Amino acid sequence: MLGGGTLGLVVGLILAGVSVSFSSDAQRARGTVVALERREDAAYPVVEFTPANGATRKFRDSAGSNPPSYEVGEQVGVLYRPGSPGDARIDGFPSLWGTPLIFGGVGLVFTVAGIVMAWVSRRRSWAGSAVSAVPRAAAPRRDGAQIRMKAIVSAGAVAPHLVAGAALRTLHSGAVKLVA
Repeated sequence: MLGGGTLGLVVGLILAGVSVSFSSDAQRARGTVVALERREDAAYPVVEFTPANGATRKFRDSAGSNPPSYEVGEQVGVLYRPGSPGDARIDGFPSLWGTPLIFGGVGLVFTVAGIVMAWVSRRRSWAGSAVSAVPRAAAPRRDGAQIRMKAIVSAGAVAPHLVAGAALRTLHSGAVKLVA
């Protein structure tokens, strides 16, 4: 989970860098939505615009939605690369930041979940090793409903937070009375 999340986060950051680079290098133009191309469950706007060189261009935007975000005939801002007017996008949040946000957001969630799971797993393994590190002869004994905790208390000097957890689990496991 941690590896997949990290990969998604890295891909999201790379795509965000591509969007920043595209936005900083792009020229602006006005365009018109001339059609809505339906694919699967979304409608993608087809935009026609005229770049600075004067040749009319048409492109299908990479961001589709359902219901459609644009209507046929609607005027939109267009960003395009001056040397490559075919590389164009609608000047809007979904077109520029939708994909990086999805990859980065999902990657972040899975990365955080993986870190939390690794941390919890490590804490559990540390707690288990501290309990097993107590010598067998020094381990608490049950005498009926009583338990002797001297070994756990003396082992508390080594790892007090782990031993305290073991003692509490022992005390909560049944009706046990603490005896000095």
